This record gives sequence, structure tokens and C-alpha cells, in this order.
Amino acid sequence: MGNAEIRYTFRVAFPSILERERTQLVSLEAERDGALVAPSSGTYELIRPDGTTVVGPSAVVITGGIATFSVTAAVLPSTLGYGEGYQERWALVMPDTTTRTVRREAAVARFVVYPPLRQSDIVTNEYPDLVEQLGVYGASVQPWLDGAWGFIMRKMFKAGAWPELIVSQSDFYEPLRHETLYRIFKFLSRRTAGESRWHELMELHKSEFKTEWSTMTSIWDRDQSGFADDLGRKAVATAVHLNVAYRRTMPRDPRFF
Repeated sequence: MGNAEIRYTFRVAFPSILERERTQLVSLEAERDGALVAPSSGTYELIRPDGTTVVGPSAVVITGGIATFSVTAAVLPSTLGYGEGYQERWALVMPDTTTRTVRREAAVARFVVYPPLRQSDIVTNEYPDLVEQLGVYGASVQPWLDGAWGFIMRKMFKAGAWPELIVSQSDFYEPLRHETLYRIFKFLSRRTAGESRWHELMELHKSEFKTEWSTMTSIWDRDQSGFADDLGRKAVATAVHLNVAYRRTMPRDPRFF
């Protein structure tokens, strides 16, 4: 990119996980100066680890200012290999008339992992007045929950442990709860100077998250058969793929830590 060109920000929070044999919508957001920037057009590609094409350059749809593409079940058949090393390429024509190509790491999985925590688990069961305390800043804790989930996914990927290989999805419940509440109380402590209770709750949930994460174990489906490899639980925080050191040059085998 030339140093005189506009520097757009493209939101790539964590790798894209595509569920095999299912039609799903993927998207890429662009921003500048804190505002959403809508591309005028663009194309989407999905490429295998060996460089061959799964989806050739195909036109994206701009919906609400965001580039989107529907990856159909037909291009993710049962014969498509599981694992990481796939790559999305978004070539978007931006308002300054230049085309920006954004690459996003991707993987193909049998199942996708979803957040196991609901707003009602926090509000109804633990802090009934939490939404009221947030006031004009939102009638929902969902933005903080989404942010916490993204944070946990990035921690997983950095550890070399792809989360879609975890069978015991409920194991994410406590770490996600504490990280969500830590973020909410951090926000409230900054908004209401002098309210020590928010700071105390922030520190409490920050500490609890660290404890939960450091002791978290899960049951894994490393061959992506759809069932647990065995019922033995493996540590998550210390899970490391054998090939993690070669991440930049070769795809890791998701069956091994």
C-alpha cells in the first residue's frame, strides 16, 4: 500500500471456521475514523492449503455497508479435507477507488463452536440490575459477551488449540462468564469514578478468569470424527500443536498437540 493512500481498517478478530456441508454467510467489515466504510464492489475467494481454489473470485454482496458472501454447502462437500491452512481473500473496491485485498486465515471443520453463555445467565441468575446500571450505554450485555468470546477464541488459536476440536463445549462457560463480567465492570468503573464496588468486581472476575483458564481441561475430537477421541480430558491453556513453530510455512495437523 502506498504511503499516501487511505489506511482502512479491516476487522479480522480471529480465523474463519467454515462448517463442512452447510451453507453459511461470511463477511468483512471496513472502517475509517471510527465509521463503517462500504466498499462499492469486490470479490471473495477460498483457497486450499495447497493453493488450489475452493471458491474462485466471486462477487460479494454489500449489505448494510459490509461485504458479505454466501459460501454454499455445494462448495464445502464431504470430500473436502478438514483442518486449517485454508485462506479467504477479499478483494474490495474502496471509496478511494483502489482495490484492497485482505487475507484471512481459515479452517474447515465438522462442527463450529458456539458461545455457551446467555445474557440471562448473567442478568437473571447473578446480577439482576446489571442492564439498568449500564443505562444509556445499552440494554444488553451482548457487546461485552461478543468481545469476551473473541478474546477467548484468539487465546485458543495462539495456544495452537483450534476450538472447533473441543467436544465438551460447556467447558467454555465459566471462562466466558468471568471475562464478560470483567469487561462490563471495567467499563462501569471507568464511567463512574469513585464507585469502588465496580473496581472490586472487575478485579474479582479478572482473577477468576485466570484461575478458570489455567485449570481448564476439555475432551477433544482431534480427528474430527464427530465424537470424542477418548474421554480423557486434556489441558487447554497448555495445548500446543507439534507443528506450531512452523505455522508460517506449513499447515498444522489439527489431530496433534
